[in-house]
Amino acid sequence: MALPPEFSYGLLGATILFGFALLNSYMGMRNARARAIRASLHHDAAEFQQDQADTDEIQRRLWALEEENARLEEELERLRESMGRSTHRGPDQPTSVENLYKRILGLDPAKSPSAQELKASYRAAVKRYHPDQGGDEGALRLVVEAHDYLRSRAQG
Repeated sequence: MALPPEFSYGLLGATILFGFALLNSYMGMRNARARAIRASLHHDAAEFQQDQADTDEIQRRLWALEEENARLEEELERLRESMGRSTHRGPDQPTSVENLYKRILGLDPAKSPSAQELKASYRAAVKRYHPDQGGDEGALRLVVEAHDYLRSRAQG
């Protein structure tokens, strides 16, 4: 009976074959580990890109809120100036605060809104300024305050 060629070298041949088997096993583990690392890096890169997109969206919303805040501050300053220079008004004439509240709700300051107009404009303003819709909580409070004030004036 003839021995296979790998046995012909005796102990040296067996050691070499064992070494190749170990090397092959190590290379297989190394390749598997490298694939796992590449997959992890790919996943991390995708998460980073999503985080960057989320950050960009938050920044755009912040800029829009800052612009809206600046516009409201200018409107408030104009109101304060007009109130400081206003003359006494009769009981039937709307006050500057009432005009501002009407403008906040998108109503014509020169007209007295009906209950339906007030309700519709209030709902539209709430949808626009609600925090769940990208609005500002402070602006929403101002909308609610304007609606309450105008509704009480209409009932009274």
